[in-house]
Amino acid sequence: ERELRSLLSVETDPTDARITLKQGDRVIASGTSPFAETLEPGDYDIAVEHPDYRTVSRRMRIRPGKVYVAILEMSQGEFLGYLRVVTNPPGARIYIDDREQGSLGETPFQNVLSTGEHTVWIERPGYETVERTVEVELGETHVEELTLERTMFGKIRVVANVPGAVVLVDGEEVGEVPYEGEVDAGERRVTVRAPGMKDWREDVEVPRGQLVPLRIELERRPSRSAGWATLTLGLASAGAGIALGILGSNLEDELDADLQAGRLASGDDRFMRARIFNWAADGAFGVAAVFGLLSLYYFVRDPLPPSSGRVLEPRDWALVPSFDLNGRGAGGALRVSF
Repeated sequence: ERELRSLLSVETDPTDARITLKQGDRVIASGTSPFAETLEPGDYDIAVEHPDYRTVSRRMRIRPGKVYVAILEMSQGEFLGYLRVVTNPPGARIYIDDREQGSLGETPFQNVLSTGEHTVWIERPGYETVERTVEVELGETHVEELTLERTMFGKIRVVANVPGAVVLVDGEEVGEVPYEGEVDAGERRVTVRAPGMKDWREDVEVPRGQLVPLRIELERRPSRSAGWATLTLGLASAGAGIALGILGSNLEDELDADLQAGRLASGDDRFMRARIFNWAADGAFGVAAVFGLLSLYYFVRDPLPPSSGRVLEPRDWALVPSFDLNGRGAGGALRVSF
C-alpha cells in the first residue's frame, strides 16, 4: 500500500514569490505564493524567488498524512515554524532566546519562530521556572505541554497599624512593616513587635508557592509608672526600717553594756528610745511590704486588650506586566493588594 500523501502550504511575505519544489534535479511542482501542493512522503528542496529579494532555499522532509505550513519572511531570509506552549495552570509568561527582551506572551501561547533550535523559559509566580530547548522544524508546529510545579517556599505579607514594627519568622528578624518576603513552606511562627506595644505572635501555615496576607493591630502596653513609684516608696520604707532597727539595736547594746558594768539607772530614757526605734522599724517594714504588694499589682495589672491579627486566605502571587521590546507581544495581570 502506498503511504498517505501530505499537504504542503507555503506562504511568503511579500506574496507573489515564485515557489519551486524539487527532488534532486527533478521539479515536482511550482507556482506563486500562497502555494499549496499534495506530496508523497520524502525529502524535498524548496526554492523561493522574488525579483526584489534574494532567493531562499531549504530542504524539507515530508512525512505521511500531515499538513505542513511553511512561512517565509523574505526580508529576513528566514523560514518560520510554529511554537505552541500550553501549561497547567495557564497564564505562565514565555521568554524565548533572550530573557532581557521581555516576555512574548502568556500561555496558552502560539507564535511563529525561525526554524532551528531555541531556548524557552516558562515562568509563573509561585511556580518553578522551566527551561526547555526546542527544535522548530520547517512547516510544523512544535507543541510543549507542561504541568508546572509549585515552588518549595511561600511568601507572607505583613501590614500593621505601626509602620516600622519588626517582623520575626521563627524567632529570626526578617524585616519591618510593611513587609513581604519569602519563607519556607510549612508552619511558621510569625511575631510582630514594636517599642511600647504588645507583641503579636501566631503559628501561620504557609503553602508552597502562595502568599499569606497578615493584618496586625498592635495594642499599647500599660504604663508601669505606678509600679515603679510604689516600688521606690517600698524600698525607701525598707531602708528606713533597716536604719531605725540599727539605731534601736545600738541602744540595746549600750544598755546591756552598762547593765554588766553596774552603771545602769532604773529610769534611763534609752529604754524608751530603743522601744520607739524598734516599733518604728517594724512599722517601716510593714509599710514597705504594703508598697511591695502594690508595686507587684501595678506591674502585673493589664487593663488593655492584647494585640490582634487576621491571617487571610492564601492567594497566588501577583503577576506584573510584561512587554515584548521587539513588538512581538505583551502580557500582564492585575496585582492584588490590600
